[in-house]
Parts: sequence; C-alpha cells; structure tokens
Amino acid sequence: MRKVATGTRPATSDEMRQPIQARAQATIDRVCSVALTLLTEEGWDAFNTNAIAARAGVSGPTVYRYFPNKYVLAAELRRRAEDAETEAVLPTIERLGGGKPHPEAIKAWVHTTAAARARQPSALPLRSMGTSVPDLRQDDTEVDRIVAALAVALRRAQPRLTPSEARVRARALRTSVDSLIDNAIQGGQLDDDQLGIACEMASALFRTASTESTMSG
Repeated sequence: MRKVATGTRPATSDEMRQPIQARAQATIDRVCSVALTLLTEEGWDAFNTNAIAARAGVSGPTVYRYFPNKYVLAAELRRRAEDAETEAVLPTIERLGGGKPHPEAIKAWVHTTAAARARQPSALPLRSMGTSVPDLRQDDTEVDRIVAALAVALRRAQPRLTPSEARVRARALRTSVDSLIDNAIQGGQLDDDQLGIACEMASALFRTASTESTMSG
C-alpha cells in the first residue's frame, strides 16, 4: 500500500503512481504544466486538485489516480524543476576543486544555475515552499546530486576533509549560494550587478568551506 503525506511527514514524488502508457504520461505532463501555472498565478492557497483538474480538462479522479494529494503533485513539480537545473549545473561543479577554485569555474556554476532558474521562473515559488509548507519540507538527509558534487569538489580542494565534513559544508555552501542566486533573479530577469556579487561571494564561500583551519578537531 502506497504511503501518502499526512501532515506529519513531507510528501515526495516517489508517492506518485508511475504511468505505463504514453497516453498516461501525456496526461501527467499536462496536469503538471497546468498545476505549475496555477501555482504561479494564484499561489498555494488556490492550489487544489479540483481546480487543477478543471484547468487541465480532466476529471478529479484522473488526477488522484496519479497524485494522492496536492502535496505529492507539488513535490513532483519541484523534482522536475530540480532535475532540469541539476543536469545543467553538474558539469560546472565538476570543474571546481584541486586547489584554489578557478574564478571562471565559480562564475560558470553561478551563471548556469541562474540561467536555469530564469528559464523556469514559475518554479521559483517551489523553492521557498519547502520551508513554508510543512508537508513539502525536504529531509536534510535527502540525496542531492549537486551537494554530492560540491562535497567531492571540496575534498579535492582540501583532501583532509572527511566525507561527512565535506557533505555538511557542501550543503551549507549550496544553501548560501542558492540564496545569492535567487536574489539576482527578479521576475525571471537576471540582475547583472547582483549576479556579479553572487560570483564574488560564492568564491569566498568556497574558499572558506575548503580551508583546513575551519575543520573541527
């Protein structure tokens, strides 16, 4: 029996029923597209299964067949946005480490992330909902490929970091840089001045995270 979010545990896209036929996948894609538009235009308070079904031109039971509740649907929207961003950003992070991080590598990381988010501004609200909506909070132990790649880069820059230390620092680094990047995006448009500041701060944060003197013990 599939478990669903109950208000005591965050929802995940794993709770979504997986489609078997191409037609079912097309229905899911349409529901997700409409749901993201509704969320952007009217906010979380208006985000409900019946409204999404009506906009998508399908029945409520059709939506429920794949998404047990709106939290699972929102989690799937977030997963899609994060997957698209991750695929674009990972190659730039893999260039970090190995001594002082090259400014161009940091710039590529920041600019690629910002560009990915600017291309899908409707997904930006999903990032903040992780803290404002309890059922969408992400577990700190959740696998994050960007954090994992940052941890590898930090250990290349400072080999004495243990894997656990690198993961903790990588998560903090990503959170800080994400905030800087979000500040550089206004209504889907990039603020070049703020983006420049984000690059400078990201370089400083990476250097700090990979400095031996900050290590415990």
